[in-house]
Amino acid sequence: MYDENIEIAIQTLRQLQGLNLEVCGTWLWIGGDTKQHKEKIKELGGHWAPKKKLWYITPPNTRHFRNKERSIEDIRETHGCTFIGKVVE
Repeated sequence: MYDENIEIAIQTLRQLQGLNLEVCGTWLWIGGDTKQHKEKIKELGGHWAPKKKLWYITPPNTRHFRNKERSIEDIRETHGCTFIGKVVE
């Protein structure tokens, strides 16, 4: 359903506690208690979006258009969003 790298990231991150996972367009957004999982998220190709206070993982060769700041709400509205779920303790 998703890009292979995104699928791998979802399956790996679902095993960790306290994360919120959602796919907007082709990007995986990661929120919740991310601090304790920072290194694993980075290992999976994650990048920190400081203004959104969320991590994101994109498929390889994805073009990033940074000419306009967009809120996560705007991204959700524009691209649609699938809530993968909250990993609870």
